[in-house]
Amino acid sequence: MRLITAVLLTLVMMSAANEVTFQPDAAVGKDSWIVDLNPSWNGGVDTSLSVGWWQGASYRSFIEFVELNNAAYQGATVNSATLMLYLELAGGAGNEYKVGICANSWDEMTVNWNNAPSAIDTHTEYYPSAAGWLAIDVTANVQCWLDGGYPNFGFILFDLAGTNEYITPYSSDFTDPDLRPQLILDYNPLALEATTWAMIKAGF
Repeated sequence: MRLITAVLLTLVMMSAANEVTFQPDAAVGKDSWIVDLNPSWNGGVDTSLSVGWWQGASYRSFIEFVELNNAAYQGATVNSATLMLYLELAGGAGNEYKVGICANSWDEMTVNWNNAPSAIDTHTEYYPSAAGWLAIDVTANVQCWLDGGYPNFGFILFDLAGTNEYITPYSSDFTDPDLRPQLILDYNPLALEATTWAMIKAGF
C-alpha cells in the first residue's frame, strides 16, 4: 500500500507540473540598454538591446519579467526556467557573456550608466554562436526570486572581456511579437506540493 501510494503521488506531481511562457509586448515588457561612453543614454524605447563591447564602449542590457511577481508563482519549485532571446546580430561568435540578477530596482525609461543597478554575484555564462534564437538557463536565478531570496528586479546581461564582441537581442518593443524576449517557466506550484506531501504522509 505504501509503495502504491508513493508511486501514484509521484505520478500526480509529475503530471501536475505547469509550463508557462511569458513574452510581453511594449505595454507590459520592461527592458532597456545602456552604454558607458554615453552615461546618460537610455534605450528603453528601442526595438533591440545591446550587450558586449565595441570600439572601446561597454554595453549592458536589462530585462525584467514582471509577471513573476504574481502570487501564484511565489514559493513554487522551478523545474526549469529558460530565457529566450532572438539575436539580430552576434559579433565575436562563441565568446562568453553573462546574465545575472539586478541588485536594485530600475526604471525602463530612465535607467542609464550613472544610475544602473549592479549585478548580484550569481552569474550564468552563455556563449552565443550566431544570430537567431539563444536559450539561456536561468533556473537558479528564477528559483531565488520565487523563494524570496532576492526581489525580482530582473536580469542584467553583460560582458567583461573588453574585446570587440557584441549581441543585439530584439526587445519587447520589436514589431514582430514572435521574436520578442521570452521566459519559459516549468514549475510545481507551492499549494500542490504541500497537498501532495500531506497525502504521502497520510498514506503511511
